[in-house]
Amino acid sequence: MDDGQHDQIIIKKKINVRNDKILAIIPEKIMTMFEGLDELSFDCWEMQKLTKGQELKYLMLYLFESNNLITELNINPTHFSNFITKV
Repeated sequence: MDDGQHDQIIIKKKINVRNDKILAIIPEKIMTMFEGLDELSFDCWEMQKLTKGQELKYLMLYLFESNNLITELNINPTHFSNFITKV
């Protein structure tokens, strides 16, 4: 197992991800950045560069999944992703 896969497994356990479809949508580098989301040192400008202006999409996916809202609210992950992409 390479380091990238190992990091993704740790992140998956840390946020208790229940939906692999959502995790697959979020690139690994962005998931790694989200580890520091609650820190003052979080670099929102770097996030904007990595996401090519789609930082809100990835942030919403991460927050909804990490707080188990996708499952709790019975939201279709594909529809949710499409919706926030258009917003």
